[in-house]
Amino acid sequence: MTGAAMAALCTAGVPNTDTDVVQAKNFLKSKLANTTGAFNSMFGSNTNSNGWAVSGLNACGIANQGADFTTTAGKTPIDFLRAQQVSGGGFRYLPSDTSPSGYASVDAVRALGSGGFITAPPTPTTAGAPRWVATSGFTSGTPAKLTVVIDNGTVVKPCAVTLTPTGTTTTLGSVLTAAQSAASPAGCVTSVAPGSGSGTITAVNGLANTTTNTWKVSRDGGSPTAASRGATVTIGDVIYLRYGA
Repeated sequence: MTGAAMAALCTAGVPNTDTDVVQAKNFLKSKLANTTGAFNSMFGSNTNSNGWAVSGLNACGIANQGADFTTTAGKTPIDFLRAQQVSGGGFRYLPSDTSPSGYASVDAVRALGSGGFITAPPTPTTAGAPRWVATSGFTSGTPAKLTVVIDNGTVVKPCAVTLTPTGTTTTLGSVLTAAQSAASPAGCVTSVAPGSGSGTITAVNGLANTTTNTWKVSRDGGSPTAASRGATVTIGDVIYLRYGA
């Protein structure tokens, strides 16, 4: 969180000589682990926390491998992040993990590549046209992408789903059907019951509703409601399906 706050301040124009930024830098410096170069956090040394801390240093133009962030053992936060990359290119969350994490990989790549949190708006195809144009609904017959998150109460699987709508809106059932064959990464939705119609969804990925736990859906952080295949989905929605009480 300190790294995120530093990035917000410096991106907004606060100089890295400002007292608040200097104090934040010194806080991070005090958290360095001598033998690994990691920042010790309340969750232990992990890729996500270290990635955010390095991103804060990057945003403020503070050398992440300079004298302030090199331990007496010669280790830096960059050394720690690079050590978390596993076979295949992904990054693990904890040093003890054996498989990569999507979230950890995003945080690590942003930090290692010195990526920022904002970017210049796109240049219009037509000279003089506005850079951003509001879209109120899907364009029928034009492929679109939606974010779908499946939470079975134990494992959370996010994915981008491509579907071709037939109107300005679509339904949850249509999105989940499309997710079974057109999701990235694949596998976030493998099955849905019922497979057609507009009624209540009784099972996702083989996990069925019970008297105490059912599938609920929320859109864009709204209140969760009973998941129904007929629920309306609009362009830009983030669809969160969660199994629980």
